[in-house]
Amino acid sequence: MSTTIAFYTPYLEGTFFRQVRAGVYDIARQNGVRLVMIQAPLTDILAHRVAWQHIDGWITVVGTQGAEAIVAMGKPLVTISYQAPGASMVQPDNFGGIRALVSH
Repeated sequence: MSTTIAFYTPYLEGTFFRQVRAGVYDIARQNGVRLVMIQAPLTDILAHRVAWQHIDGWITVVGTQGAEAIVAMGKPLVTISYQAPGASMVQPDNFGGIRALVSH
């Protein structure tokens, strides 16, 4: 049985979100993980819980309000750039990135 991760965000387009989405997809694919992309606010996801039983873990880049409900259901949650109670967080190194850009 393979692992399925849901990536949810209210936005899938735009330069930043497109790059984050592509990165999440690439890493999931390299590790044999199925990825479900959901463009919706977390409140809608929690209200409808479509395919909830098929999701093993969650990733979000914005909209962490209510994220504790995912953690409370025993589902792991990783947030990008935003802290949520009980979730792991990936924090980009914006300062280091800009320094590398300027020194290039």
